Amino acid sequence: MIAVTGTNGKSSITHTMSGLLRTLGLRVGAIGTIGITLDGEALAVEQRTPTTPQATDLQYLLRQFVDRGATHVVMEASSIALASGGWTAPTWRSGVSPT
Repeated sequence: MIAVTGTNGKSSITHTMSGLLRTLGLRVGAIGTIGITLDGEALAVEQRTPTTPQATDLQYLLRQFVDRGATHVVMEASSIALASGGWTAPTWRSGVSPT
């Protein structure tokens, strides 16, 4: 799981990283402002927040990704969600801050 946070560039970096990982042959889920995708294809799920899903929504999305064979997830993580402490469920292995 790779989180991208910061003021500017989250969507671009999330989209680019997802594409790079897919070129390595990995199954990649992506969550962000642009939408929710698996291997570049949109998933038909409701997106209730513009950037970072609530913890329960995130768990649901991660389950959907796993059930469909995803091995990696790249997602936007708003600094507000991280700073509030209300969004700490995942154990992060990687993080990116473009600002």
